Amino acid sequence: RSFKAVANGKIYIGKIDTDPVNPENQIQVYMENEDGSHVPVSQPIIINAAGYPVYNGQIAKFVTVQGHSMAVYDAYGAQQFYFPNVLKYEPDQLRLELESSGGAGLIGGVSKPITFFGAIGDGVTNNTQAFNDAEISEFNDIYIPDGIYNVNNINLNKRYWGPGIVVINYQTEYSGSGVNDMTVSGIYNGQQDLNAIVRIKEASNPDKLEFSTDNGVTWRDTIDVYNPIDDSVSPQPIVILAGGVDFFVSGLKINFSSTTGHTVNDSWSFFIPSNPSVINTGSGSIVKSGSVIFNVSGNNDTNTSAGKDSLGGGNVGANNTAYGWKSLHSNTTGYANTASGIQSMENNKTGKNNCAYGADSLRANVSGSDNVAVGVFSLGANTTGYGNTGIGNDTNRYNKTGFGNTAAGVQALYHNSAGNENTAFGEYALRGGNSSFPTGVSIQYCVAVGAKSGFNALGNNNTAIGYEALYSASGSDNVGIGFDAGFKVTAGSFNVFLGSNSGNVSEQATDVTNCVLLGDNTKSTGSNAVAIGSGVIAAQNTVAIGNSEHALFLHYGKITPQIDNAFDIGGPDARYKTIYATTGMINTSNEMLKTKLTDIDVAEKKAALEIKDNIKKFKMLDSVEVKGFDGARWHFGVGAQTVGNIMRKHGLDPSKYGFWCHDKTHREHMTGNIDIFCESYGIRYDELAMFILASISLCE
Repeated sequence: RSFKAVANGKIYIGKIDTDPVNPENQIQVYMENEDGSHVPVSQPIIINAAGYPVYNGQIAKFVTVQGHSMAVYDAYGAQQFYFPNVLKYEPDQLRLELESSGGAGLIGGVSKPITFFGAIGDGVTNNTQAFNDAEISEFNDIYIPDGIYNVNNINLNKRYWGPGIVVINYQTEYSGSGVNDMTVSGIYNGQQDLNAIVRIKEASNPDKLEFSTDNGVTWRDTIDVYNPIDDSVSPQPIVILAGGVDFFVSGLKINFSSTTGHTVNDSWSFFIPSNPSVINTGSGSIVKSGSVIFNVSGNNDTNTSAGKDSLGGGNVGANNTAYGWKSLHSNTTGYANTASGIQSMENNKTGKNNCAYGADSLRANVSGSDNVAVGVFSLGANTTGYGNTGIGNDTNRYNKTGFGNTAAGVQALYHNSAGNENTAFGEYALRGGNSSFPTGVSIQYCVAVGAKSGFNALGNNNTAIGYEALYSASGSDNVGIGFDAGFKVTAGSFNVFLGSNSGNVSEQATDVTNCVLLGDNTKSTGSNAVAIGSGVIAAQNTVAIGNSEHALFLHYGKITPQIDNAFDIGGPDARYKTIYATTGMINTSNEMLKTKLTDIDVAEKKAALEIKDNIKKFKMLDSVEVKGFDGARWHFGVGAQTVGNIMRKHGLDPSKYGFWCHDKTHREHMTGNIDIFCESYGIRYDELAMFILASISLCE
């Protein structure tokens, strides 16, 4: 049989439902001898001038041992026939159809090359009419041979496939009386039809614009501008720029030849349809303006991508899914990744088991694995970090190499770059302040739960639970639980703040260590302080339990100091009022702990007797002030000043005797950092009594 319609052409044989021109898809073809033996031959099979297939110039019979696809090209290199599965047809019928000029058009489901409609893929010819003819033809499957095919303002609804590139040039419509100098450049990456209008809002220097993306129903005249200095975003008027104006995030740029001189209300409208929705699941990629917009095969059938430049157009690696412009764009061997959103995981090469949902999520990731990013810019700077989770816009935004971090909430763990095993839940939790961390600083092993908890904290091993808890803690190993707990503390470590505003009241020291504050509005004015109770204040090296409203302190068991003979109960300026006890005090009187016992001398005897004569009765002034003179009770004793004067009168130094006490102290007042001088006098009556008894016994 001869192939008269394709004389001097070529025949390619390949796997079922593939393009047999591709060497990877071709199968072995044999020449059958008269004795029935088979000789392998190479492709393509040549068709001579008479239309017969030949081998070494001789007409021959060619066979295969399996079902196959067949593509027949004419002498000019244009495909004239394509059969996805030759076994679907009777051989005699197939030969008759190949011989006819109608060829593939008589068989449903067979592709027709766009060249059949007169298209030329030279990158110059306008092929709009050819594609319009293809759109209204009876064929639903259109093959695009290698080449670049230019068309204007057309919607592609058929199934187009093949190695060729279709460049769709959309035109703008101008309405106005001024200068018509606007052009649109770029590659549209939207997933929906775009009805756009650009209009001159104000003639100034430069002229101001307004945009509409719904065919003029609503207008927008500002665009959000990012300020890297204070990390803020603010709306700014849309003005004509010399380098063009971005049309939001569509991938398009609006260009003008001049930034001024336009007329108010002059407008330019243009329409760009969404990417084709009919996908060829058999092979190749559908492209628009040279960019891949959907892949389902390529070199690994386990990958799926949608969006221009997604998976780099190559579908490398395995078990990857990419949706959005440049998602997984640079992937090489990475596998089991899912990226959804423009530029999500754009730079990933070898990373695996990552999930990124949101524009620019995990964008910088190269080899990091087992990361989950949900939200715009979530883990956007991560490169090699692994095992991180970010849920919310800008979560873990600048993490690069850190691992095991979990962040949920807008800008949680925002500035941390290399710290590990941190957990942040809540808006701005562990954010890192209003600006970036100092160079090389990252936090480790911190937990923050609550909005702005640990907001500006730079220390490690901190735990903050509650709104603004440990807000600025730069020290390590601190715990803050409660609203604004530890808020004022900026330095110091090993502190515990428990309770609303614990460590967040006036005069709270900002640099403290080893403090424990339990209760609302507690504070410490120095390190090594313990404050327990509502509003309790503890000075440095002080334990304070209860406040002035607490009239009773209850406990079970005995009170025993940890160190023997080291601390006092009370002090000259902080005395207990009354001690109630069932028995008296027991004082140490072990002779092994004393010097040799000696008798008192004459001067001491005289002084003791004079002191005895000065024992008087009196009333306490504070009691008189409260109860009145008659209501206050009488007390008996001596005055410490009088005792001191008597001792000096007899040539004795009262400070050398244990019964006479005179104390001068400098003490931090419990209500703040105020140094108070205190002078007090006192008598140890038990020792004074022994002193007087000794003198009396000598007299006897």
